[in-house]
Amino acid sequence: MELETAIQQYLTQLKEDAPRDRVEFDLAVLARLQEFLEGDPRIERAESITGADLRAFVSAWLRSDEAVTPAAAGRLVATLVGLASWLDRQLASRLDATQTGIRTALGPDLQTLAEELPRAARAEEVLSRHVHRGDLGEAIPVGDVPGGSPLGTISAGISRVIRPAEVDYVHAEEDKFRVIEVGERSVTLLSPSREQLGEGPVGPVLVPARAARLLRAGDILHVEIAPTAAGWEILNVESVIPGGLDDRP
Repeated sequence: MELETAIQQYLTQLKEDAPRDRVEFDLAVLARLQEFLEGDPRIERAESITGADLRAFVSAWLRSDEAVTPAAAGRLVATLVGLASWLDRQLASRLDATQTGIRTALGPDLQTLAEELPRAARAEEVLSRHVHRGDLGEAIPVGDVPGGSPLGTISAGISRVIRPAEVDYVHAEEDKFRVIEVGERSVTLLSPSREQLGEGPVGPVLVPARAARLLRAGDILHVEIAPTAAGWEILNVESVIPGGLDDRP
């Protein structure tokens, strides 16, 4: 079955049963999936799709600049599981299914993502709020006129208070770190460059207790960290990738 044909047939059936907002969301996701898969010459037909291909698509989406909320993460996985389960049923009904190269069902192969992706998205939200806890407002009032009204506001691009007495910004590191160990309020991280240089992991990297409860060994944190007297502090968070979707180079 041609990839485009399979996706169109799935969407046609979905329109008969699903609410309009789900159909619109699935349509947007599957359009991107089709574009992603068509870039791989190995995938000419729907029968060639593997669970690894669908996980690679999720990983590529997470590498983009788009923010993925926990709710959107759950819907994204639901879209892919829905298509995968439909493909499983279609291919299983074909007489030549054993000759199409399908080794395992796609749907069950993606089920772990239904929990892992929203979990990682929640961890990213918690960490992002934590690192921006000291941010300044967008505008600061400047002076007052006799009536009590401000003369104006300034921002000058300043959005965060820095703490040079506490944080060693000079030795900050930005990379895609793998979580090696998770404590109650900290994690231990290892980056590819540290592995190559034999420098070993960094830790403790301080995180909120809620973030620590959400993170798992094997997760990938694209973050900037810097040394402090108490350990390491996260300065910026780009993404949190669940283990098994390693997007590091």
